[in-house]
Amino acid sequence: GDLDFSHPRAFTIILAMRRESTSSAHQIIGADADEFIGFVSGNDKLKLRAGGSNVIIEQATANLWAHSEDYVITITKDNSGNLLSYKNSTFYAESGGGTSTLTGTDLAPLNILGAQTTGGSGKNFDGIMYEVILCDTVLSTDDRNDTITYLKNKFSIS
Repeated sequence: GDLDFSHPRAFTIILAMRRESTSSAHQIIGADADEFIGFVSGNDKLKLRAGGSNVIIEQATANLWAHSEDYVITITKDNSGNLLSYKNSTFYAESGGGTSTLTGTDLAPLNILGAQTTGGSGKNFDGIMYEVILCDTVLSTDDRNDTITYLKNKFSIS
């Protein structure tokens, strides 16, 4: 079925993955041309889009989401729309400080894994998604870290 993350619904997405390249847009989860969660083409910034509005999370740490590397990525959105991202179990602050928000109330239900849309303009993910865990809440720190540890052990991610 579809995943409805419209604001003010909270979520946690945890993904054990490997990117094979950064040369094109890499959508992790999508719906149509206006709704998706993924990476910005050509670099390692996270990009979320709701109702046609883009939110780009740029961490202060460069080359965080490199290709040819296994890692666990976590993205959370609380009921206020605040977005946080983690690599493995480590939180990485955004460049310039502050916290990005995603408050698009007309977010289409997400129903495509590994692409933004179906068809020729799908902006397909280039890599391996070992396992995806989706929650309709922001997990507690302990639950989030336990889940990340589980995925790291399962897929031998350091």
